[in-house]
Amino acid sequence: SMTNFMNSLPAFVADPDWDDWFGYNPQGLIVTEVDRTHESNYPLKGDVKIATDKGWPVFAINVDEQGEEQPSKFEGYDAPGSGVGEIASQSLKIAVGNGSCSVSGVAAGVVKLYSSQGQLAASAATTNGCANFNGLDAGIYLLVEGNDAHKIVVK
Repeated sequence: SMTNFMNSLPAFVADPDWDDWFGYNPQGLIVTEVDRTHESNYPLKGDVKIATDKGWPVFAINVDEQGEEQPSKFEGYDAPGSGVGEIASQSLKIAVGNGSCSVSGVAAGVVKLYSSQGQLAASAATTNGCANFNGLDAGIYLLVEGNDAHKIVVK
């Protein structure tokens, strides 16, 4: 999990001889891609705080522009709000029950479910604005759709 990884980091010690190649190769920790459709890591602000409290500079990178664009400082994603049962977020509706999750009102693309440990648990391409997940183990998940994330509980 991301939290376990951050907790395992030693205190950061900068290398005085490091060549950062004009800012394109900074010393620090690159934890995610700026475009979440290309990324499975979902580091929360609390995870990033663990690293920064140990002195680590934390960055996100745009792999499509690597070598042309400097990595950006990264503060972590907000922890999603509560989302048990059926909720509506703008036009997004999430229904959870009996090991399944149904999402409607989503844009074309991919909807992802992350475990409470931050690992990608499942992903589904949208069909007619809907995505379905079946056979889910009981637990807490982060449902990520575009730039929005929602906490769901599967019983």
